Amino acid sequence: MTSLLRPINLFIAACVLALVVLLVVFLQSKKPLPGAPTQFIIARDSQWYDVELHGKEREFLAFTDELLTKIAREEKLSFRFADRSSGELLSSVSRGTVEGAIVTNPPSERPGHRSLLWSDTIYQLGPVLVLRMDSEIDERADMTGKVVGVKRGASLVFDITAHADVIFVTYPNIIDAFEKLVDSSIDGVIAPYVTAHIYLYSLFTDSLRIGTEPLVDQGVRLVVPRTPWGEDLIARFNTQLKTLKENGEYQKLLKRWNLPSIEEDIKLLRESGLDVVAPQE
Repeated sequence: MTSLLRPINLFIAACVLALVVLLVVFLQSKKPLPGAPTQFIIARDSQWYDVELHGKEREFLAFTDELLTKIAREEKLSFRFADRSSGELLSSVSRGTVEGAIVTNPPSERPGHRSLLWSDTIYQLGPVLVLRMDSEIDERADMTGKVVGVKRGASLVFDITAHADVIFVTYPNIIDAFEKLVDSSIDGVIAPYVTAHIYLYSLFTDSLRIGTEPLVDQGVRLVVPRTPWGEDLIARFNTQLKTLKENGEYQKLLKRWNLPSIEEDIKLLRESGLDVVAPQE
């Protein structure tokens, strides 16, 4: 009987040892790198001064704070939020007065920004091309020779000078541009995603639609210093962000704070048989 129990005991001991090793590896993976802060101060502009959010500033603040807190909890990190003006966010990270910042600037290779790391996009803000509901657009989103409206003075991260083959017309108010599109005076309107969603789903539900994915990958991101612990933090942050998007928790947060989702908008349009294409390279 003893001889029969010995292999079983050895097997159990091997399993226990394997579990201990896995636990140690898991705990080590959750440890910050040597020299990393024990608490990360994350700066953000609670007023979202450089983005048109149409009265949803508090909801965006709550969404980003809750999302980062959820990721920090999963990674056994400590995030504390600090308010800064939009113009101070990147410089605060560069100077080391904060460990990170929530920004809407796209990744940059400017000399002053090469010491920084950008996370994957937390929330998409990039401009989209709005079309009439019955308009067709080719798979390259080619608007050559078309007339496209934009809001005068709009801060679009989209270089219209690089599209000399498109005729751009400016309007004092984006609603004016949408109305000109409805009556076929122009062929399209370029507007930031949030602006397009709010007006299309309130005033122009049956007449206008989003025609492209964002023309530029502008969005909310976490920025940290380009250091070993910064690289580790961004890698862990991106992994958790991807997990939250895949398991549906990300969409639940958007719904909780009543925020639009470009992914959901595009999905619904495609399911209804309407094309939403990628922008021309």
